[in-house]
Amino acid sequence: MPLDGTLQEVEYGTILNAAADLIEQRGWCQYQFTRGEQLCLVGAIAKAMEGAPHASVMAYFQKRQRIMNAVHWNDRTGRTKEEVIAALRGL
Repeated sequence: MPLDGTLQEVEYGTILNAAADLIEQRGWCQYQFTRGEQLCLVGAIAKAMEGAPHASVMAYFQKRQRIMNAVHWNDRTGRTKEEVIAALRGL
């Protein structure tokens, strides 16, 4: 990460791919950050960043996916783990 705290686009991809890996390994949940070992979309991004999700990563993900709110998107009825992983990977 540059000294000013901003992230480069390649770093966004690395973080989002790491979040997808975490969901594949630990499982996925809705309506809360974590449930046991499972992680929601935002929880996985936070874990991949070893803390709280950086606002620019969330903004990048939301812009790339053309959504307004990642939490609501993750928690939508009918959403699947596979959809979340694909979105994190940019597929």
